Parts: sequence; structure tokens; C-alpha cells
Amino acid sequence: NQPPTPPPRGLAPGGEGGRMALLDNGDPQQRYLPVPIHNLLAEREEGNLRGLALERAVKRMRSELVGLSRDREVRAFEGSSVSCMCVDEVEDRYLLCGYKDGSVSIVDCEDTPRPGRRAYETVQRLQRSQAHRYTVTGCSWYPLDTGLYMTGSFDATLKVWDANREANAHTFALPDKLHCIAMSASARHSHVAAGCGDGMVYLCDLRSGSHHHSLRGHRGSWVSSAAWRPGHEFVLVTGGKDGTLRLWDVRRTKSCLALLCQEGRPKQPKRGRGDEDDLSPPVAHSGGVDAVVFTREGRYLMSSGSDCRMREWDPDSCELVVVNFGTFPRGGDGRGHSHRVVQPACAWNGPIVYHPRVNDVVGCNVETGERVATLRAHLDRVTCVCTQSRGEQVFTAGLDNNVLVWQPPRTWHKEGE
Repeated sequence: NQPPTPPPRGLAPGGEGGRMALLDNGDPQQRYLPVPIHNLLAEREEGNLRGLALERAVKRMRSELVGLSRDREVRAFEGSSVSCMCVDEVEDRYLLCGYKDGSVSIVDCEDTPRPGRRAYETVQRLQRSQAHRYTVTGCSWYPLDTGLYMTGSFDATLKVWDANREANAHTFALPDKLHCIAMSASARHSHVAAGCGDGMVYLCDLRSGSHHHSLRGHRGSWVSSAAWRPGHEFVLVTGGKDGTLRLWDVRRTKSCLALLCQEGRPKQPKRGRGDEDDLSPPVAHSGGVDAVVFTREGRYLMSSGSDCRMREWDPDSCELVVVNFGTFPRGGDGRGHSHRVVQPACAWNGPIVYHPRVNDVVGCNVETGERVATLRAHLDRVTCVCTQSRGEQVFTAGLDNNVLVWQPPRTWHKEGE
């Protein structure tokens, strides 16, 4: 019998990246790295790769190696599932969760697990009697301070909360059910866009406490999603169940800048005129738009619809970017539900967008549409995904009442260690 052929010098089988390369750094545990990252380090040592290019390449690779965390978890509260969630962009630390029973919680994602305790600490929990009477349909942190956050609900209220005192600081009473909210990151204005069931988008001003300005355009159904464009403080995108995706300049409330069309070219209403008389506006998704999200730098706009499709748009030209992401079945008939059923999110450390698909979450490359990651652990349909603005953790929530934590591996070891 011939002895087995040993692997090439410096390589070992197994691990998350296929073959592993020995990292000769004097570590007695003999840690290993995936071969692609090892090759990048060799290129850097030879001077063929710049430091910034190496950093981007490593972040991109790590974003494709996201897996279920072995030492991190978020405590599940029995009786209700998460309907929306987000992480603050100031400290990149606090996970804000809104629940279907109207309650709200804040989780400290920097809490270091101790032996016998893996769950992150829940630093604040507002019961239904304290927060909202019905489902929390949107939540957002104030972009300049973690002492303030907003929640919206089917009870037709947008509430501003003082996180330090755990008290309601102000309540906007809106004329109809609230389906989505979006907080502007601009320092020049403090507007929260609130999409309601009457097809209107109300601009709630945190400074004056009023909501006199509104955007009219979505007709016959509710506004299901909204997002401010990064780097453009007055540009807002809204999607409705009428299937339209509209680009607004909030300084011009008479009409939108453009209506995005799934056929390719957008429609631009005449300046100074509303588009209420347009009986057949172009649609972005058949059956309605469920969610919109910008990539971190604002280069692309991603939209998800009831047609189980995700589409990519160029916000400068408002034209469709032809990228095939495949289909994203929902795992159940969403008819009759008056709230969006998905919340996708874009990664910070790579060109990846995470989108729920039945019980899984699929990570797709924004530029090519290739599916580079599949997060599979939930026992029921996944509804929400959110990411850290500067970290590597991904949070997912589903109808199984669980909030799961995903992250790249911290270290690589030889198989069997």
C-alpha cells in the first residue's frame, strides 16, 4: 500500500475556504488562512498589491464567509416576532427591534459574552402598554446620537423616544396607518419620512414637531417603503403597493422627480405639475414594491417586490441596471397582509445585498447578481435583515421568534483542532 500523498508544503485540507494555507507567525496553535487570503498577503509582501486594495479584497472575502455565530445570540421574547430592526450608525452597537405585538427592545451588541452566557444584553424593553397598541412597522435611530430613536406603528402614530429616560419625547399623530419610516441623516434638516395607508408620505420635522409637508403620488394603496439617498440630503425614494417607485426632492413637494420603470427608462413628470391625472403610471414591480434600500455609498438602489424579484437601479439616471438576481419566493401567500413582508440590507464590508428567501437569507453580489452566501438556520419564514454600518455582523429575524447573529470566522485552525 502506498502512503497517502502529503499536501503541498504550507497547505492543509479542510476549513471554510476549501484548502487552507499555514500562517507561519510563530503561533504554537498553527493557525491557518484560506488560500485566497494567503495569496493576497504574498502579493502584498512582494509589493504587487497596495494596502487599500488588500483591505478591500480581504473585507470582500470575509463578507462571503459569513456564518452562524457560535458565541453570540440575541435573546428571544416569547409570543411575538420581530417586524423591523436596525443598528445605530453612531456607535454601531445598539440593535433596535420592533415587534408585531407593539413592543420595542434595544440590544447591546458590544456586550462581551461570559462563560454560561452567550446572549447579548437587552438594555431596554418597552412592553405593548408602553410603546404601541399594534404592530411596529418601522424603527430608526437618530443619526447623530444614540439617545434618540423613532418607531412607527399601525396605530397611526410616529413616536420619538428618549433612550436615556426610556420615555416618549414626542408623538406625531398621523391621519392613517403608518407602514414605513425613514430618518434622514442630514444635519441641515431633521425630517422623518412616514409612509401611510392613504398613499401619502408625511415629512415629520423633529425640530418643530409638525408634519405639514407631504408628498402625494401613490394612489389607491399604501406607501410600503422609503429610503433617503446617502450623500444627497434632500433625495427620497418611496415605493408603494401600486407598484410605483418614485424619486423625490423634498424641497419640491408638488411632483416627484421621476417614476422608475421596470422596462428600463424612467418617466419624468412635467415640472410644476402633479401626476395625479396619470391613469397608467409606469411600475417598478408587478404587484407592489415591498422594500427599498440603498447601497452604503449610495451608488445603487435596490428594490424588492411582491413579484418575488429584486431589481437594481441607477439613482443618477433613474434607469434599470440589468442584473439577474433570480427569484425570492416568500413561502406563503402574502395577500391580505397590509405590511411589507421583507426587509433586505446591504453589507458594509463588500458589494453584497442580503435578501430573505422563505426560511433562508441569500447574499447576492450587487454588481454581478451572483449568489455568494446562504444563511440557513431559521425554522420559519425570515422577515428582516440588518447589518452593522462598520462592523461585520449580520442580524436576521423570522416568524420563529428568533433573532440570529451571523459573522465571519474570527480565526481559522487546522481541521481537527
